[in-house]
Amino acid sequence: MKIVPGAAQSIAEIIYEFVLNLLEESTGGKGQKYLPFVLSVFLFVLFGNVLGMIPYGFTFLQVS
Repeated sequence: MKIVPGAAQSIAEIIYEFVLNLLEESTGGKGQKYLPFVLSVFLFVLFGNVLGMIPYGFTFLQVS
């Protein structure tokens, strides 16, 4: 970690804080032990949806 973060570290911190705040608002602080799981699921779904936005791309669930 750097004192002045670069672009990648800033984006990672923004995503981490967004999921942390969302979890704290939903569970009131008791769900903080589930943060790694919730963050992993969030990033998995986000990545799949971003892949689906690429022209001629597909998401994880493709119905033909």
